[in-house]
Amino acid sequence: MTDALLVWGGDVLYLCHWMRESGLAELSPSLDNLVYVGVSAGSIAMTPYNCDAEFNRQFVPAGSNMAVDSERAPGLVDFAMTVHLDNPDPIFEDNSRENVQKWAATVPVPTYVIDDQSAIKVSGGVVDVVCEGHWELFSPTPS
Repeated sequence: MTDALLVWGGDVLYLCHWMRESGLAELSPSLDNLVYVGVSAGSIAMTPYNCDAEFNRQFVPAGSNMAVDSERAPGLVDFAMTVHLDNPDPIFEDNSRENVQKWAATVPVPTYVIDDQSAIKVSGGVVDVVCEGHWELFSPTPS
């Protein structure tokens, strides 16, 4: 039997917060037959770093602890990612290659940047980019 979990987009910080609060983040690694399908923010939520933390923090309600550790995500994969590369929608104006490269230089893991015609498949620890568009991989900057 295989279980599938579809996590849609929206606010990465919100998704990560509730994955932790619900226990899903802690439980997920033990689910051997889990197929995780992340879309947009749902994809980023499985990485170790939230590339949207600065943007997401502006929506945290006053008095909430949701922004605590907002730069971190559950980390079920060992790479970071950003999505919507060069999407013309104004909401994604910061998702240029140059901006992603600057952010990627601040995290100690490889960073994939993918457009809306791309996906990342991880199976048995092997990472494959499935792409009909554009993507790039930034290696961590040595310290």
